[in-house]
Amino acid sequence: HFKTTIMSLPRRCHTVMNDDVSVFSYNDYVPFLEDLLSSKRKSDLTYSQISFAKDLGISPPRLSQILKGKEGISVKRAKELAPSLDLSERESEYFYHLVASKTSRSPKQRELSLRYIEENQRKYLPTYLSMNKLDLIDLKGWDVIWNLFEIKADFSDLNKISFITKLSVEEIEAVLAKMQDIELIENNDGVINRLSTRIKFGNALPSKSIREYHKRKLKDSILALDTQDQTTRKNETLTFTMKKSDFNKLSLKIENFIDNFLNDTEEEGHDEISTITIAMHSRLEDAKNLH
Repeated sequence: HFKTTIMSLPRRCHTVMNDDVSVFSYNDYVPFLEDLLSSKRKSDLTYSQISFAKDLGISPPRLSQILKGKEGISVKRAKELAPSLDLSERESEYFYHLVASKTSRSPKQRELSLRYIEENQRKYLPTYLSMNKLDLIDLKGWDVIWNLFEIKADFSDLNKISFITKLSVEEIEAVLAKMQDIELIENNDGVINRLSTRIKFGNALPSKSIREYHKRKLKDSILALDTQDQTTRKNETLTFTMKKSDFNKLSLKIENFIDNFLNDTEEEGHDEISTITIAMHSRLEDAKNLH
């Protein structure tokens, strides 16, 4: 069965809460919680401070006092809150030190937490590619290579990497050279390490560049479906910008796509579940002006 979802949402910088508001951007847990609440409100107009309190397992009056700086969170409570905040293990540890640096009863612990924040903030803060570095995405396989860095793959044998990625050694070398040139990685006597933990693009990407990248990925996904290739990623999100005057044209294309999507497909005996999500992100910040 195929499920098609069309949503109209207010504009957001990113689509995942942890990417929307990175805990590593903060030196104090209160502004972090405030921005998380604001982020949730932008994505769900019915979401409130009471909803946030319920999600965190804190009474609304207490959360209000915390956000006003009149009450603090204990270090014990900080560990308990991490799962409710949807934080990774590394993010949870950072959040713990944000709290401990402010509310720990031990001066030594507060000092240690401040030092931890200083040492780790820059290390884990998301990296936004500047405009002069965006030609990286024009290189075939750059995202595959970057994902291998995510899982700490060994790049000492490029022939092995070539076999894994189905990229030629020359293509891999071109990507690595570009990454080193724009200081995303370093090469120490043949040992390649990342200098940044992750890349973010933000909203300032040239439409043509990012559109071409996603078009390539979509083609790969479609080819994987056609050939039943189980080793290739089968999903991709297309991101692009457009003129407001062209919105109606796009809406018609989406409607036609939905109307004809299931033509010539079997109506019974389904053994696959697929979800297609079409999200329309408006540039309007004020939800009252959304149509």
